Amino acid sequence: MTWAKLDDGFWMHPKVVMGGNEAAGIFARCLSYCGKYLTDGRIPAPVALSIAGNKKALDGVLDVGLLERLPSGDLWVRDYAHYNPLRDEIEAKREQRRERGLKGAAARWGA
Repeated sequence: MTWAKLDDGFWMHPKVVMGGNEAAGIFARCLSYCGKYLTDGRIPAPVALSIAGNKKALDGVLDVGLLERLPSGDLWVRDYAHYNPLRDEIEAKREQRRERGLKGAAARWGA
């Protein structure tokens, strides 16, 4: 399981205040998507539209700057890597845990 971090001042950030609750919810769900699928802050355009429910709501999130559109058309969480670990870091930690688990099992069971 992975986590995506949402700053405790998020609720009063000017972009969130300008965007309103709908935009804040869309952003939070997009952030959660990035954490779950280790996208390093990238959200495919069809996924973002599905999360938002309609183009108008998605445009509202983009208009206030909570998300940015990439040249590919996908969306991106600005500064994602500043607050969240990236895919490579998470996968390296998972591998370390797996190796420690194997060593522990070998020591315990004599394998």
